Amino acid sequence: MLGGQFKFKSATNYIKPIIVGTTFRLVIIPVLALTITYYLFPDFGGAAFAAAVALYATPAAVVSAVIAKEMGGDDNLAGQIVVWSTIFSIPSIIAIIYILRIIGIF
Repeated sequence: MLGGQFKFKSATNYIKPIIVGTTFRLVIIPVLALTITYYLFPDFGGAAFAAAVALYATPAAVVSAVIAKEMGGDDNLAGQIVVWSTIFSIPSIIAIIYILRIIGIF
């Protein structure tokens, strides 16, 4: 349903919140959370750390747009953040995994 309602033209109205929301969801939060996880749990290996990556580096949940609509929030913005964070999650997760391989965690 969300994909059928998505319009690229409406993204121009929300460009700054989309950039901020997507950047926080796909870059800032994963970097902070994975750094904290790395230092708090140094024994975490590949599988456990992969679960942490899946927890922190995934795009915004589709249900957030539904919840925003039901609670009287800006459901259009929430839908935009869901779509854009899903699009940009592909390169960001690949980059996170690549960096973690360089560090030696995977």
